[in-house]
Amino acid sequence: MVPLRSSAQEAGRPAPVRGLGGAFTPEPATGGGSFTVPLDLPPGPGGSAPALALRYTTGAPNSPFGGGFALPLPHVRLQAGRARSGAEGRLTRRGDGFLLTTRSGLRHFLGPAEGGGVACYLDRTEDPFGDTAVFGWAHHSGQAYLAKVAYGPYEVDFSYEPRPDVLRWGRGGTLVTTALRCTRIELLVPGTPRPLVRRWRLGYDEDDVTGASLLSSVALTGFDAHGAELAAPVLRLAYARTEPPAPQRVQLAAKARSGGGVLLLDTDPMPHHSLAAGDLPRAGGLSEIDNGLGLLTSVEYETVETLPVVRRVSRREAVTGQLGVTELEYHDSRGAGFGRVVQDDLGDEYAPTLRTIRWFGDGGLLDREEVYGLDGSAEQDRPYRRVTHSRRPQWTRSVTTVFERRERPVSVTTTETRFDAAGNPARAVVTTERPGHAPVVRETHTTYATDPDHRFTALPSRIRELDGAGKVLSDKLFRYDERPDGGAGSHGLLTAREELVLTDALAADVYGPMPPDFRHHGYHRRPGEDGWWVTTFHGRLDTVTGLRTTTTTPLGHLHEVRYSADRCFPEVATDPLGNVTVTRHDVRTARVCEVTDPAGAVTTVTHDALGRPETVVRPGDTADLPTVRHRYDRTRVTTEQRAVSGEAEVLVTTEVRDGDGRLLERRHAELLGDVVDEHHEYCARGLVCRTSRAFRDGGPRSEPAEFRYDALGRPLGTSTSDTSGTSAPGVRDLLGRELRGADGVVHALDAGGNPVESRTAGGHTVYRVHDANDRVVAVLVDDPGGTPVTTFTYHDGGLPLPLEAGPHSCGRLVRVADESGVTLFGYDALGNPAGKRWRPAHVAVEYRLDVVRRADGRLSEVTYPDAGDGRLTVRHQYDEVGRLVSVPGFVDAVQYDLLGRRTAVHYENGVSEHFAPDHVVTGPGGLLHVVGPGLPKAPERLPGSEIRDAFGRLRGVHGDDGVNALYGYDHTGRRVRTLITNGTQIREVLTPDELYALEDGELVIVVAGTVRHHADGHREYLHFDDRAEIALVTDETGAVVKRPNVAFGA
Repeated sequence: MVPLRSSAQEAGRPAPVRGLGGAFTPEPATGGGSFTVPLDLPPGPGGSAPALALRYTTGAPNSPFGGGFALPLPHVRLQAGRARSGAEGRLTRRGDGFLLTTRSGLRHFLGPAEGGGVACYLDRTEDPFGDTAVFGWAHHSGQAYLAKVAYGPYEVDFSYEPRPDVLRWGRGGTLVTTALRCTRIELLVPGTPRPLVRRWRLGYDEDDVTGASLLSSVALTGFDAHGAELAAPVLRLAYARTEPPAPQRVQLAAKARSGGGVLLLDTDPMPHHSLAAGDLPRAGGLSEIDNGLGLLTSVEYETVETLPVVRRVSRREAVTGQLGVTELEYHDSRGAGFGRVVQDDLGDEYAPTLRTIRWFGDGGLLDREEVYGLDGSAEQDRPYRRVTHSRRPQWTRSVTTVFERRERPVSVTTTETRFDAAGNPARAVVTTERPGHAPVVRETHTTYATDPDHRFTALPSRIRELDGAGKVLSDKLFRYDERPDGGAGSHGLLTAREELVLTDALAADVYGPMPPDFRHHGYHRRPGEDGWWVTTFHGRLDTVTGLRTTTTTPLGHLHEVRYSADRCFPEVATDPLGNVTVTRHDVRTARVCEVTDPAGAVTTVTHDALGRPETVVRPGDTADLPTVRHRYDRTRVTTEQRAVSGEAEVLVTTEVRDGDGRLLERRHAELLGDVVDEHHEYCARGLVCRTSRAFRDGGPRSEPAEFRYDALGRPLGTSTSDTSGTSAPGVRDLLGRELRGADGVVHALDAGGNPVESRTAGGHTVYRVHDANDRVVAVLVDDPGGTPVTTFTYHDGGLPLPLEAGPHSCGRLVRVADESGVTLFGYDALGNPAGKRWRPAHVAVEYRLDVVRRADGRLSEVTYPDAGDGRLTVRHQYDEVGRLVSVPGFVDAVQYDLLGRRTAVHYENGVSEHFAPDHVVTGPGGLLHVVGPGLPKAPERLPGSEIRDAFGRLRGVHGDDGVNALYGYDHTGRRVRTLITNGTQIREVLTPDELYALEDGELVIVVAGTVRHHADGHREYLHFDDRAEIALVTDETGAVVKRPNVAFGA
């Protein structure tokens, strides 16, 4: 299924920079190489789409897509009237055609060509749920041309033209003429006013010697629903001649690389006709790939033992000039390829050349591989690692020896795998040996489900992992189609996943004689088996009302997803408490175009004709003034973030990437010109070697930081000691969840992984109650049936409306009751906290705090609680980059350097604080203070005996000098109450929020974290050192307060 992308933030991210084709990949065993141009198709029903791609293979013959190119599809050509199964699946006769069933249960129906013949072509592909892709063929002069692929709401059409290089070949009395070549591939959504979505145009050149058609360009154009079109950078290809080898060698090599003349099924990279390897003259090899974004790949060939092979692959960036080169040397030529190949990924002064030597055995299978770093050191002839492979029928063995260029191995890891008759790994034993350590053994046993129709051969039924002593490390069972263990039905749908969480021995070790009530927490036992288990259930219901999937958690809570009418996209997600998220997709782009959250806030996303996110409109903004707009210019993506809803001001950031998609620079716009925040350069190995930060565009760059690596791409200075196998402190269950922490606290988790009990070293037990969405709703201490110390109330769509619910609160926390009192929360349309009302315990008063945020999320204004003379509203002002520059009435100005660091703050009291080159505070009368480096903060401690609670927090101090202190905390662990008594003197400070405090009943508001405004009008300006500790306090006149009486935040 398509994953549910209900996040508006995720849906609105800019599209990655990438060209049409992939990377040219050498194939060392044969000396050849391959290159693929995927056709980016939207998912159909079930979340899958036909895997259509133009694939180039060196040595492959000409085809309807040009020399060396093909569009691989399952295909059967009879040999002596017979066909057989292969690694691609199980092949059976079906009427006058064949049925190919893959290991995953996907069925390919292959039918004969018109007029019979010796070939069968793909007619239809069907998944286990009956979703199909239908393939249509046009037959001309004995040749079959793919004409149409239809799946879900989509259709892919192929158009052809007469070719100047007509291909003819005959075998068995049949003449096959290839007189056409493909010129256009179109993606359509039939039945819509403008069905055309994408068009790939294929251009050709003619080989200078043979006149063969050579694919020279692929041009993609996208079309939106209004008819507008947009072209992607054109992929351009060029070819070079290679020396003509001896015919016999050509035939052998071509067979090794393309399977020509020996095709049985699904192995021919050119499925629309089959030629013996030497039947046609070879055109030039692919030599240049220009992806249109500035990346130029060059492929050089040479002839080794009369066999043309790939000698060098170079990747050059046009903008930066960065060049990456891979060179190959071939040795021990044999009929099917080479016995030994040396591959060098050339390096430079930042990362040395990586040399990989491979030895190949029969069939081109890898027997041995060694990796070296050619850095000119005395150790360059010593390998980093060596990997050897051994094979027998239904058995493999690999040994990885890590040397790290030392004389003796650092570690040796041996993996032995045995396979069942269907080719599935049934038993794997991994043994790791390190000098001075006992061997570490991990053994995995896997059994597989069987179905009556023998459709599925690779569905795991049980996976059990043991250590060398037989201790269970993991045990998982999988059930399909609601069948008993070990079975599957007609769909192969995973309907239950059962996992061992705690063995009896582990539970006894962690919890001792007083284990939690595991059954109460959602665990169960399997008859006749050890330990405590959890089960997750999955369901799928496809009826006339639509497709619906469900997931039931181990605690029995149901999550439901409903799909679109065409069954392609998830649309409605409902959580166990009735909160509904609605997601709409644009069928043309297969992208999210609208998200409605549980509170009703609607976010819309528009896309350009190529399917890239273009605008994002969130609540408060409009299509004319969207929240976010992305602009694309080849390798440059500019993002405009709305600062204030309804206003033209936007924050502009730009990312520039190279032709391979790597980040070159990130910049932002300022009134004085763009500032480059980071600029990266890459070495020959493609790793970041130099980074410059914060310089004005067009101006001198800052001193760059340089990075150097070893041949494996690890930063120099990184430890190469083998630390694998070391465990984290504490004890964890079989799912990796912490049961006992390094601090000695023991946790009991429910079946969903939520901590429901925490036993402290001090003898306390903290109980947490969770709702069906795994959120904490109550916290109790020591007595699970007692009065909660904290309760949380949420507004959920499927539950009665809480009294505290607001217009945008659905799915969110609305009320907390803790020892400090009751706190009520309100939200804006974007889901940002917008209001906070605090009612102190045992006091009939309410303090209300309201905040307003801009479209970019930055704080715009704060309205503080009423101090008796009305509520004060403080506004914040920002520059064109979104940096706070003033708080009128409190902070006159804030200045920054290019890195965004504060260089100066000018306060309303006439005091200025400068941070460079030295941190000084100046006032109306001159220098007030030089702020030195802050000292480590000493632990807060009063002389006397301490009292701590079940959470380990300091609750009180009985002072030796008669000064006593009591402390209180809110639900976040923030200290909200400090009560100091000294005889008859009592001082109480309440800090329910970082924006205000109550000191002996007096309201003190905090502005911008630095100005404390008292109810009587006087102010204190706080100046901090580099450890965020108060270094100096000035008053409203700019005078220094020698001994500031600041209990705020205590």
